[in-house]
Amino acid sequence: MAFLLELVPIIADAIGDAVASSAADAVAGAGIDAGAGAAVEAGAEAGIDAGADAGNESAEGAPKTDTTATGTTAGADTVHQAIIDGAVSFGNWAATQAAKQGLFFAGMKATEAVMHSLASTSPTNTPFTNVLASKIQKINQAETILHNITSDWSSWSTAHFANKDNYGSITAQGAAPMTHFESFEYAIGAMADNIANKVAPCLTAFNNAKTEATLDALRTAVLSYAQTVQRQCIDIEQNEQAMVSDGLQSHVTDIATALQHLSSISTHEVIFPTILFDPDQLDGSS
Repeated sequence: MAFLLELVPIIADAIGDAVASSAADAVAGAGIDAGAGAAVEAGAEAGIDAGADAGNESAEGAPKTDTTATGTTAGADTVHQAIIDGAVSFGNWAATQAAKQGLFFAGMKATEAVMHSLASTSPTNTPFTNVLASKIQKINQAETILHNITSDWSSWSTAHFANKDNYGSITAQGAAPMTHFESFEYAIGAMADNIANKVAPCLTAFNNAKTEATLDALRTAVLSYAQTVQRQCIDIEQNEQAMVSDGLQSHVTDIATALQHLSSISTHEVIFPTILFDPDQLDGSS
């Protein structure tokens, strides 16, 4: 979460009202209303930092195994506790995950606005800044899709919390049974932590350096995250028919489009300086 908080000045200092509007839209798109936002602000440390230790304090019988390659045992315990504590607790947990996604999305939009400003303002409107602005725009085309996917999943989750026991249960080896709903929510939390802990630091690094290397690293991090989202999309389509029948969207087509955007971005594009010369010198005359 610390890296996400570093994005706040970037959003605040970006170009005028347009960026402020983008940031507001990003948070609104994450499904964070005023009440949920207050809950996140009041309980951010408890829901994120203290949540890292939840595995040591969760109720007896909580799952103690890591069910995905991107999450943590403590993350599984935290969402388990939020679910068994009821709708309000789960709503606060879900709002925290949405806040992570929304803040990163707002930071990406603000960064794009800054780069477009640099690319259009003398003396910073060089071919180099134009390339960076073009690349960050393409990355954001993918990030917009990714954000819409996770926002939709978050909205579905809170709307269908009362039906959480209707989708069946699974048993991981060495762990207590968990519902399909809980497993899905754990994946949502793991994806939000991926954004906060792995992708956001790359965005911070790019904003600090504004080099092609740091932008390529950001693209790589977003691509890796997108592939994680894709695995969840496929899992929903293939294994979660009960939830799909209850309105959950797999977004398999959408994630394919996001991956196409990211794959179309060239890496380490060479910028050649403009060379001024006298055409008469081409014949060897001086």
